[in-house]
Amino acid sequence: MGNRSTSGDPGGQGLFYSGQSGTASNPIKLKSCDAANPAVLKGANVNDGSYGIHLTGDNWQIRDIEVTNAQKGIIIDNGNNNLLNNVNVHYVGDEGVHFRDGSSYNTLTYSLIYDTGKYQAGYGEGAYVGSDSSSDYEHVVIGNTISHTNFNGGITAEHIDVKEGASDTIIEYCTFNGTGISGANSADSFIDVKGVNTIIRYNQGFRNGNANVVDAFQVRTHGTDYATGTNNAFDHNTVNLDNSSGYVVYATSAATGTTAANDTRTGGGNLYNTNVN
Repeated sequence: MGNRSTSGDPGGQGLFYSGQSGTASNPIKLKSCDAANPAVLKGANVNDGSYGIHLTGDNWQIRDIEVTNAQKGIIIDNGNNNLLNNVNVHYVGDEGVHFRDGSSYNTLTYSLIYDTGKYQAGYGEGAYVGSDSSSDYEHVVIGNTISHTNFNGGITAEHIDVKEGASDTIIEYCTFNGTGISGANSADSFIDVKGVNTIIRYNQGFRNGNANVVDAFQVRTHGTDYATGTNNAFDHNTVNLDNSSGYVVYATSAATGTTAANDTRTGGGNLYNTNVN
């Protein structure tokens, strides 16, 4: 079990915290000795303000770690070029993984996220890129990647939320299990994109009878202070939305330059609305 009181986190949130940085040639590694028997960072409560892991440094590799029973899972603030590989984040109060406060060129890959939003369903995203324009964090986050990750149910908000100010995010080879999306705080899709130049490709999603899932992927704008809702691309995604009337990709009228090609809807149904090219 991690200990917030001794982790050294200036804000007191992290069960594990570091502000140190490695280098590209010599990254700092935090990993389990046995990937098949991962170390567990377990907090005391899902509503106590805790973070399982809190990084504010660059060039880390976090591998083969399980995070559970904290308010937030893994938070990277103003950290760049970090790798999260084979992390298991589950039973947390809010979001699972968050690239926040200017964090850029980070990667989440080959990981498992489920059972988020146990405290606040509307803030239970599986993975979160950037920050809402109303927050005090640095909103410009660039070049983050989420790949080969299983968002395996019980995620109460969007599985991935890409916020205004986020650019060049790549989301690929992920699996989305819609069981658990709650509709709280407008959560009604696997991915919500408000950023720009996002690439979403080779993913698969399953509504699994959850009527709260309206569309697979949504593109929209939010505010005018940061780049939002422009030039987002979808390619080779496969989704099953049951017999619903929703879309594989839905872009609002304010979102511009949304493109999609080679996507498949299992069982048939609507692919794209009229604002998707």
